[in-house]
Amino acid sequence: IPSLPGDVTVDILARVPSSHYPTLSLVSKTFRKLIASPKLYKRRSQLGITQHRVDALL
Repeated sequence: IPSLPGDVTVDILARVPSSHYPTLSLVSKTFRKLIASPKLYKRRSQLGITQHRVDALL
C-alpha cells in the first residue's frame, strides 16, 4: 500500500482486527511503525471499533 496516503493506510489498518496486528507488523517497517503508533488506536476509537479481549496470567 505504499502509493496510498498515510491516513488511508491508517484507516485500512484500523478496520483490521487487532488480533492480526502481530502478523501485519512483519509485513513492512511502515506497518510496524503504524501498529505501534497511538494514531492507529486513536483512529480505531474514532471509528467506534472495539474488540473484547481476555488476558490471562499463567
